[in-house]
Amino acid sequence: MQSFQWNTEENMLAAIQDIYVIIWYFPTACFNTSLLNMSSLEYNSPELGRGPRINYFIGNFVSVRRADGSLINIPISPFPSLLHRHIQNNKWDDALRLCRLIKEKILWTGLAVLATQSNNIDLLDMAAEAFSEIRQYDKVYYIDHIKTLPSKAQQMAATALLGGSLQNAESILLHNGLVYQAILINTQLHQWNRALELAVKHKTHSDTVLYLREKYLSALNKEENNPQFINIRNTINVDAEKVVQRLMEENL
Repeated sequence: MQSFQWNTEENMLAAIQDIYVIIWYFPTACFNTSLLNMSSLEYNSPELGRGPRINYFIGNFVSVRRADGSLINIPISPFPSLLHRHIQNNKWDDALRLCRLIKEKILWTGLAVLATQSNNIDLLDMAAEAFSEIRQYDKVYYIDHIKTLPSKAQQMAATALLGGSLQNAESILLHNGLVYQAILINTQLHQWNRALELAVKHKTHSDTVLYLREKYLSALNKEENNPQFINIRNTINVDAEKVVQRLMEENL
């Protein structure tokens, strides 16, 4: 990346990479490469020349300064800015109406990302519609799963995960005393050290972490080489039957 500028009004980013000017309309989608690409625009023109730099990114215009000092102004769609504004003002219904009216993949992607990152499970149906419009059906199915979770805290944590924030999801679960669930989401995302750290800190479910770690390594035909796991494995007896029963109760 040779040059970049944040938009002066909204959370949008413009950058020059190789011969392209790239506009990331919803940069918080960075947790998912596919979503980030669907909510961005690439502008390529020979008139940029060699060594261009972004001069400013104001409103719906990106100003690029060429190596000879001349300026090129690149206009961008006003609709992503409008979507940002609706959401900042908590006008989610207006944001949804805009997406339905304009019918652009960039807008639907932005709505899907921002709805899941809003910490508001009342927006799950809106997020599901947005993901459906961009054919991210796996996320639609995951939202259906979220709705079946037994507590609001678990639903909020799962939504945070969908929005790309493991840290937020874990924090929600721990704040609500759901230590076991916090440990499990770390194992599901292969954050093994963190899962073990939580288990040791809270003095619970270390056997679950060890059992799941062993199953994971066995599937990969690998031996344990993590000193933390090697050390604790020698001090804890893992009753596989009890661990499996516990996991079944969590519908995993």
